[in-house]
Amino acid sequence: MRRGPRTLLLSAAAGLACTGCLLPNDTIDGADRDTTFGALRASWILGETPTRSGSGTVRTLIDVEVSGSSSGFEQRLASGQAIAVGGTQFVGPGDADVSFDLVRVTAGVRGELRSEGGLGVAGLAGLGLSDLDLSAELLGQGGSESFTGYGPLLGVGVFYEPAGWVRLFVEGSVNPTIGPDLEDLVHLNALDAGVRFRLGRRVELDLGWREVNYRTENDPFTSDLDLTASGPAFRLGLVW
Repeated sequence: MRRGPRTLLLSAAAGLACTGCLLPNDTIDGADRDTTFGALRASWILGETPTRSGSGTVRTLIDVEVSGSSSGFEQRLASGQAIAVGGTQFVGPGDADVSFDLVRVTAGVRGELRSEGGLGVAGLAGLGLSDLDLSAELLGQGGSESFTGYGPLLGVGVFYEPAGWVRLFVEGSVNPTIGPDLEDLVHLNALDAGVRFRLGRRVELDLGWREVNYRTENDPFTSDLDLTASGPAFRLGLVW
């Protein structure tokens, strides 16, 4: 069917109007299962005493840790789906390349209860600061954004020491943070499992696996985040 001049003009006007329109954004949701994590931790022993029963020891430390990782994935956008990063909206169809770098600084008090047989439990309470650099690219169009937050850090763990120079451990932590504008809430959860080697009186090396999940909740015209990174992890520890 042939269109008249008036119909063509109306269609063109509608197209120009929609060019400036923003679609509701979908969540930026993806996982990188091949991330490598690195960390440096300094610990100061505040005290180590036997339990009342004499069948174990209680140790208290102050921990300060800096960790970092770099991750990325592709998110497929169907026709009409959109995500937004740094004020730039990416509209499907297409595969958006998403990358995110996460740096964390944590400080807290750690308590450990260890039995004579080497089994033990640990707890951590403190503060955490996180900085996420997020970027996306689709069909030559790019955008980037940073999220910085701080908040309470809580963690628990279990461990087993078959010998004085080695420890097997599993640790989990939650770190809900809020941004400087007191609006953006971030849910930052981490899970670690690995082996700790004591290389001397003051040096420790952790080798294992880590998974981190980073989630935000924003307004309808800013994409929520649900980012997961997991993979091998190493941590160098210094103890005083």
